[in-house]
Amino acid sequence: MATITIDYGSNSDVELVLPANIATTPLDLEVPPNFTYGNTKVRVKEFRLRASSEKLMSSSSYFRAMFDGIRFREAQDLKEHGFAAVQLLDPEDDPSAMQIILGILYSSDVQVPDDIDLQTLYDIAKLVDKYFWHESVAPRAVSWFERLQGSQGLPDSFDETLFMWMWIAWVFEIQDSFKKLSRLAQQCATKSIDPADKKILLPYMVIDAINNQREAGFQIIEKKFVAFKKALIEDNGTEADKSLEYVMLRSLVLGHATFLARDLKLGDFAATDHFGSSIRMVTSLIKSVRYTKGVWVDARNCGHGQFTMSEGGRWDFKCALEKVVESLKMDDWGIELTDFKPLSGTK
Repeated sequence: MATITIDYGSNSDVELVLPANIATTPLDLEVPPNFTYGNTKVRVKEFRLRASSEKLMSSSSYFRAMFDGIRFREAQDLKEHGFAAVQLLDPEDDPSAMQIILGILYSSDVQVPDDIDLQTLYDIAKLVDKYFWHESVAPRAVSWFERLQGSQGLPDSFDETLFMWMWIAWVFEIQDSFKKLSRLAQQCATKSIDPADKKILLPYMVIDAINNQREAGFQIIEKKFVAFKKALIEDNGTEADKSLEYVMLRSLVLGHATFLARDLKLGDFAATDHFGSSIRMVTSLIKSVRYTKGVWVDARNCGHGQFTMSEGGRWDFKCALEKVVESLKMDDWGIELTDFKPLSGTK
């Protein structure tokens, strides 16, 4: 297995040591990854990336704290021996992402690609946030983000990439995209998001804001169900309307509302935390609900004529739900990044 050493400058006095990301087989055998260099594939054990302490300190407050003074072993080594090795053993410290960041710091076009995939940009964002490289890397990262967005578009459903996109937008303060992505999360989450989920790097307060908006949407819709059913049960009509036909028509509407609540998994039919249901799913189903307008009960033989359901009347449940959906103003959903994070441009 090889050790890859890359020297980024003639005055390098710091060596960042990163183990290759080891894969594990079903038999728990560790398998070092293959890296391609030109036409050659190399099985790599670790990377040793050499840079100057001056470059690291000037670009990162993390390394400035590490090498300034004698509080840390690395600072003592640098002062006493003129060289320091820094072990970066966190599995999230991706070697390829680190090489790209150092390439940016040293303006090395060879190490900095024009295009990168989402996973690589996500790995870069993790390193930037951890080591405070925002100011140096943000311009290039925003460009990569925009090229990715242009080539494949932002997610339009709640999938495994949504929080990757959100994290990148959060780190590099891409406000418009962050609001669009958070809106998608609020509308399409089929359960409350666990703020303790280690796969989600966003702050707890952002996750809470997503969950709170989702729950508020469900509460508004369910409140309309409750009010509509209560009005039906308590509505006895005028004295002239107290007839079997009137009661039958009202019962029909009440039954329709009950079955609709079942189909939409709301009210008494809702799962805990509305698990398996999203605001977007519910509002889409509401659009497909059939109108009850035009339904009538013939009571002419009793001298009452016809009892008819009128469009937009107090018993037009679809119309009532459509008004509730409109009141949600879902196009205005989404989290303003500046409500949770002051824009700084640097850390």
